[in-house]
Amino acid sequence: MRAYVTIFIGILLIVVALVWQRRVEGFQAALPTGSATVSDFVIYSDMNTITQKLPFLHTNFTNVDSVDTAGMNTPLTDLATTVPKTSFMNMATLVPTDGVVKLYIFKLKDAIVGPLDQAAIDSLNNASESLFGGAGKIAFRTSDGKLYPGIALPAPAGSSGGSPGGSPAPAPAPAPAPAPAPAPTPAPAPLTLTLTRQQTIAGNDYSWTDLAISANGSILIATNIGGWSLISRDSGASWNKLYLSSAAYEFKEANSIALSSDGVKIAGISCPGGTCGSTNVIFTSTDGGLTTTVRTSAGQKAWSCIVSSADGMKLAAGVNGGYICTSTDGGATWIEQTASGIMNWQNIAMSADGMKIIAYDYTGKIITSTNGGINWIERQLPSTYKVYMGLVSSADGMRLVVAVNREYIYTSADGGATWIQQTGSGQRSWRGLTCSSDGIKILATTTDYIYTSTDGGVTWIQQTAVGSNSWSKIKCSSDGSKVLAYANDNYIYAGMFS
Repeated sequence: MRAYVTIFIGILLIVVALVWQRRVEGFQAALPTGSATVSDFVIYSDMNTITQKLPFLHTNFTNVDSVDTAGMNTPLTDLATTVPKTSFMNMATLVPTDGVVKLYIFKLKDAIVGPLDQAAIDSLNNASESLFGGAGKIAFRTSDGKLYPGIALPAPAGSSGGSPGGSPAPAPAPAPAPAPAPAPTPAPAPLTLTLTRQQTIAGNDYSWTDLAISANGSILIATNIGGWSLISRDSGASWNKLYLSSAAYEFKEANSIALSSDGVKIAGISCPGGTCGSTNVIFTSTDGGLTTTVRTSAGQKAWSCIVSSADGMKLAAGVNGGYICTSTDGGATWIEQTASGIMNWQNIAMSADGMKIIAYDYTGKIITSTNGGINWIERQLPSTYKVYMGLVSSADGMRLVVAVNREYIYTSADGGATWIQQTGSGQRSWRGLTCSSDGIKILATTTDYIYTSTDGGVTWIQQTAVGSNSWSKIKCSSDGSKVLAYANDNYIYAGMFS
């Protein structure tokens, strides 16, 4: 029995060898004799596919002499001097696992001379498809530096690159005619901002101090000093007083407000008696403002600015002449983050998860934290004028925007490590900033017009339709489409940016 098994394995190995010899001959037959000289062939694929196929190539294809190490792992653009870039840009783009589609160049052992017509290209495709299938493109390059791209064919069921027993492979189907180029897509029309003056409550003196808006734009809050703060739960269709009261305090003034993404949790800074200073307190609500709680654990301090995570549980607040303080339980307890330093903190922003925080103070110092306020890094804007008038962050905390008064808008795409002076914004008297959750749509107010960007701050449009006004703060929904603003004419405005 053992002898029969040995004989069977021997026969099987001979059959396999004959099949591989047929594949090698198929590759060589794909390049008939003629005039052009083929120096090598190029596989256009991703790293993982090539890594898997390299041992296979070296073991089974004797016409592959060596790998061109100069071409291996070289980005496409770096091969422009070797292979004309325009020759292979028409090859279909693959989506590789390592993120970069590259060229891998294999030398042929012997130069082959032959006409490079469509029949030769089809024959080469048919011979190589069984090895690479749809995972790569193949082309051959001639001695004059030209690249002749092939088109990978779909792998037929049971294809082995050649017929067992030496039968010739069937002739490939002719390549389909290229589809006509689609008509160019017209550029989308610029987004337009429309704002409507909101109805207000009689008796309010309208000294607005801050704004907040939920992620979907349905919950709107406007805080006030010397009068009632207002809340709308229907995107501005109606407004009600936001009552801030407890057994120990009776007040209605607030100078800073923060809102969870669903609009249910509110955190704010209130100035009892309408005078902001060292007696300021922090209040919170967990029912959309129906009831409020003064967080006595935070203490009475010169609180100046407050921000909330998307779920409303992580809070950060700055103190004039003090530290930045944080809470991880919705304001029930607070930690004084001494590493932030004692400064006159003016504005603060936070990522959706509450881990990334950025703040600036009255002198123009900017600091960032990536661990919820425990550690801080000072950042430097390339600006000559250090009076900042607005600060916003994308949901992931990586895209940051700062407005420098009487100068430009500055943006960062790496969490504040580097900054770009967006000269397209112009040098203006900036007053407020807001951005969409991805940081791409930006709206900025000035003492005359509102300016918008839909490309992360590179280009800007003056929104003349909303008119000239002494605009102040502005906020937008998560997608940037719903907008809330107020101006120094003592009115609230709500509308759309679409």
